[in-house]
Amino acid sequence: MFTPTTVAGKDRETFPRIQLGSRHMDVSTLQSMPVFRGMHAGALEFLLERASVRRVTRGTYFYRQGDEARSVFVLVSGRVMVVRAWEGREQAFESLGHGDCFGEADLIDFSARTTSARAVVDCEVIELSAGDLYALYKQEPEQFRLIYANMGRETCRHLRQADYRVLNVESQTDSG
Repeated sequence: MFTPTTVAGKDRETFPRIQLGSRHMDVSTLQSMPVFRGMHAGALEFLLERASVRRVTRGTYFYRQGDEARSVFVLVSGRVMVVRAWEGREQAFESLGHGDCFGEADLIDFSARTTSARAVVDCEVIELSAGDLYALYKQEPEQFRLIYANMGRETCRHLRQADYRVLNVESQTDSG
């Protein structure tokens, strides 16, 4: 599924690339995604050789609230809406784009999904299973700790954004 290649740039430098589904991506592009930040190319290659690349059509759910958390997703292309069922309705929680990860909080704490994630447009994602991450732990424990720290930071970022939205709704309610 993943094949490391190199491509000569305009200045004759060689940039490592990884085949990701039907496309090649620069290792530096993957490393710029928050969940992969700081990981070295060898660890990324090891992890992505085990990962799945999924294409999901608009309107399809990656997972639903209450499902068992078995993986984390990294959005390569498209838009995803994270929603939560509340009082019989789906409430928009967060809109995600290229490079964002989702589903990480539930995987970290071994809980059922607390939200649902739906493709707003056709999407391509990297799906990292708990088994993929465990393989990284066995092979490269330091890189495993790094990706888990990155997932923790992403969880904090999602929570901070949720706090801002709640405060914004409350301030609109108070002034309305």
